[in-house]
Amino acid sequence: MPACWRPCTLAAVLRIAAILLPAGAAAEAPAGDYLAARAALAAHDHAAAAPIIARALAGDPTNPMLLEGAVVAALALGDPDAAAEAATALAEAGIASPPARLAILTRHVRDGDWQGLLSEIEAGRGAGPLLDGLAQGWARLGQGDPQGALAAFDTMARQDGLAAFALTHKA
Repeated sequence: MPACWRPCTLAAVLRIAAILLPAGAAAEAPAGDYLAARAALAAHDHAAAAPIIARALAGDPTNPMLLEGAVVAALALGDPDAAAEAATALAEAGIASPPARLAILTRHVRDGDWQGLLSEIEAGRGAGPLLDGLAQGWARLGQGDPQGALAAFDTMARQDGLAAFALTHKA
């Protein structure tokens, strides 16, 4: 049996469920909410997923999959506060989640909290080399430090594969 049998089978079941379930449909039981949330997320139907996830989290408030799903759905729906709330719960549980990190960075950007943004990245809680590099440059500019912004883009340009992005933003 292949090593990916179970994850592959689960992914297939979720895709089939996403096709068969009408948008926003969920069973009354918490397990039904969990599966309906996974199906809605797999179908990228974030508007349907958000209320289902909220209902499922009421019964299982520390479930990492549901919390990360809440982050993704909230980001997709343009609600950085809800995304950051779920992201904070993931961080407090000690779970490293790229979408959660992105949500926290997004909240800093929205609030114009450039030092908070830089502090997160410098502490190793960024969203990856591309976003971190761009965020560092633009945050420095947001702080009124154009030379610091140019230096950040130069630093980013020295990383493999990032020069084009860095130099475009530097220009």
